[in-house]
Amino acid sequence: MSSDSGFKVESNGFSFANYGNEDGVVNLDEAMMHKLFGDQVCARVEGGSCTLYPTAQKWMRSINDSMDGGHCFGMAGLAWAMYQDTIDPQQYGGPDAAELPFQGNTNLQRELASVFATQFTQPTKSAVSVVSATEAVEMLEQGWAAGNGYVLALYRLVDGKQIDGHAITPVAVADEGNGVTTLSVYDNNFPDQVKRLEINTADDTWTYRTSSDPKDDPEVYKGGSNNELQLFPVSIMLAPQTCPFCDVANADDELEATAGSTEGETEGPLTAVFLNQQAGHHGVRLDVVGADGQPIPGASTYQPFTAGGTDPGVQFIPNETPFVVRIDATRMTQNADVTIMGQGAYWSADRIDMVPGAVEEIRFDPATATVSYLTEMGSSPDIAVGFDHPDASYRFLFGGLKLAKGGSLDVALDQQRGIVTAQVGGSGKSKVDFVMDRITANRDQEFTSRPIPLHENESIVIEYAKWRGPGSPVPIGIDMDGDGVIDEELVRGG
Repeated sequence: MSSDSGFKVESNGFSFANYGNEDGVVNLDEAMMHKLFGDQVCARVEGGSCTLYPTAQKWMRSINDSMDGGHCFGMAGLAWAMYQDTIDPQQYGGPDAAELPFQGNTNLQRELASVFATQFTQPTKSAVSVVSATEAVEMLEQGWAAGNGYVLALYRLVDGKQIDGHAITPVAVADEGNGVTTLSVYDNNFPDQVKRLEINTADDTWTYRTSSDPKDDPEVYKGGSNNELQLFPVSIMLAPQTCPFCDVANADDELEATAGSTEGETEGPLTAVFLNQQAGHHGVRLDVVGADGQPIPGASTYQPFTAGGTDPGVQFIPNETPFVVRIDATRMTQNADVTIMGQGAYWSADRIDMVPGAVEEIRFDPATATVSYLTEMGSSPDIAVGFDHPDASYRFLFGGLKLAKGGSLDVALDQQRGIVTAQVGGSGKSKVDFVMDRITANRDQEFTSRPIPLHENESIVIEYAKWRGPGSPVPIGIDMDGDGVIDEELVRGG
């Protein structure tokens, strides 16, 4: 028995291969974020142009970073959508996907990135079906008969762990006899080639040879009950998506655990922890544990469908749970960026200059909205915090600081009082500078400080809510005893 969707790899697949974040590639931008989530991610919309809230911008950058290992999920979904004319390929430069140029085609690149991003959002995430190989064939045949298409996503299983996620477009089924069924696919790593996934119907196992990263040599992917396949309806991927990082009141369960590659089950909104892909590829590891050092009930991991190797994936932690992020450089020196993404706010430590064997820590306390960076080796990361508000949103970047071994930097956000504090510990006398951005419905404003001297355990206190914009002073003070009250005023010009 055979069935065919009508999709022809040579004409309906893209003529260019899957790609990462090479120079010149365009991914998500403000316009695509606006298209995905609507006005709720925009601090303002002027002439149809969206200025993103700080948290939306930070999420966008994290998702764009995750495409460094490939855009397979976007390519697999968009190729089918163009085949079905759900999306007209003519608007991107040709009558079908195979005729579309890649170089300089920024509109196409942005659309591919947008479809890729839906693996992180609802309703796409909860529409996935995790199925056996024979169940996948049944779903595909029924779907094709009704005019519906799917993205087929799979993982390579190593030591019981799903890694190297890849997404392809299934197009035909053939019974080869002797208990073997083949599934013909468009694999975006191999343009103009019909690839085949082989299914053993006797034991319901599957085998496929591909590479998650198009730059790598193909490897054998195989599975069964221990490594099932995933099917995503393309129509859901093209629907408006619900914002996973917006305020809790609007977020619902957007960051809930995803079936398949997710470990554990969680209900309700979650905090997401991202590590930049380059650090993950070069041996930097993340371990997220509770404040007591123990595993966190309800925590989960999502391994995106993009080349990750041993990349730790995205960690999800139940909201309101304090936790510790351990950053472990096991093999080589590599800058690491860690982002903690909540609803309506984010915290991050960037440009962490890791060396082999070093273990750094970031402690996050949602009750006090405090992120603490503790260095074992002596480091100089940039610590950032941002939050969204309809009246005025802010982001702060603290830098210019060289911490001693065993030193720390704590940054706390108190929206009720309208203050941000930064405290240095274990480093003697230090200097800290910061950049403050304010985003309103009318304009963006920025203040850059000069270096501010701090003694150990003293805190900079920035009364951001009292700032009246460029040209006016910024109320800054020093809290010398940790009681949250300014003991020495330092009013800096705007």
